[in-house]
Amino acid sequence: MLERLTNADISSALDEMVMSVGVKEELPFASLVATLGTGNTQGCIQEIASCLGLPILVNVSYVSKDFKSGNSSGFRSSELSRTDWSGHGIDGITAQVSILASLPLYGSSSLSGYPIDVRVREGCSERAETFIAIMAHELSHVLLRSLGHPQSNSELHTDLVPILVGFGSCVASGRKKVRTETSGGTTTTRTTTYGYLTDSQFQFAGKSKRFAPAPRR
Repeated sequence: MLERLTNADISSALDEMVMSVGVKEELPFASLVATLGTGNTQGCIQEIASCLGLPILVNVSYVSKDFKSGNSSGFRSSELSRTDWSGHGIDGITAQVSILASLPLYGSSSLSGYPIDVRVREGCSERAETFIAIMAHELSHVLLRSLGHPQSNSELHTDLVPILVGFGSCVASGRKKVRTETSGGTTTTRTTTYGYLTDSQFQFAGKSKRFAPAPRR
């Protein structure tokens, strides 16, 4: 479990990712939020891919808000984003990316226009920053896979990529959802955390980005 990792572990993973994807300035993600707000989900995802340096063609399909786990018309797995109040389990998947074994290598001409299938839940724009943060994570899996990176399936390393390449402030804004309910005079607050890093790990990674070593040329 990532909760057991130390700051030294996070630093080591950050250094490894910097050598692979570099470090970029924070992106002005207001345009992404605006695009999603118009209902142009595919355009938003395509723009996220472009920010990650992926010239892929995104094919978006939608899953009903009311889908049940195991329904063949819904998502094919439940392993993408842990989303319950404690950081464990699943609180409804918002997006899923399918990556074929034939994914071309990063930088190759065959990656341009390569189709990537993305399934998203209907109404995903209800919490724009959260959706963008999740899609940045999922497309980071595509980026690492195209780089042939040995950690392409690591949720730790993949969670660090958006922070390094400019999505840090968007992830910070969207990684938590707070719901408050009042019943019988009792108020209950439930916080849902998206992603795999704990709060302290995320904060440490964000601060460490400023001191990251130069990427290997």
